[in-house]
Amino acid sequence: MRAELSHVGSNLNQIAKALNIAELGGGAAPELRVVTQVIDDTRKAMAALRDELQERA
Repeated sequence: MRAELSHVGSNLNQIAKALNIAELGGGAAPELRVVTQVIDDTRKAMAALRDELQERA
C-alpha cells in the first residue's frame, strides 16, 4: 500500500510540475485550476491516510 501511495504521489508531483510550467507561460486555463485543486485535496487525503497508517503501525 505504501508503494502504491508513493507512485500516486509521484504522479501528482509530475502533474503539479506541468501545471506550474503552464502557469509560467501566461496563466493556466480554468480547467487546470480545477486540476490543481484536486491535486491539493488529494495530497491532504494522502497525508491523512499516511498519518492513520502510522498510528496503526
